[in-house]
Amino acid sequence: MDKGGYVEADLMDLKGATVNRLFSANMNPGSFSRQFAVGSELNSGIYMVRIQMDGKEYYQKVLVQ
Repeated sequence: MDKGGYVEADLMDLKGATVNRLFSANMNPGSFSRQFAVGSELNSGIYMVRIQMDGKEYYQKVLVQ
């Protein structure tokens, strides 16, 4: 992240519905990594993580086993 700002990360199913809010906070500039435990209530399968920051959205496919 080149400049600070508000960041949100959501776990979404493949239909686009938000399953879980993973993270939301104001962040300083820099690089960050986070690990999340999604819990046993999720079915195994493919999900998307949507990261929103600086007016943009980024997506990453994840596999829950």
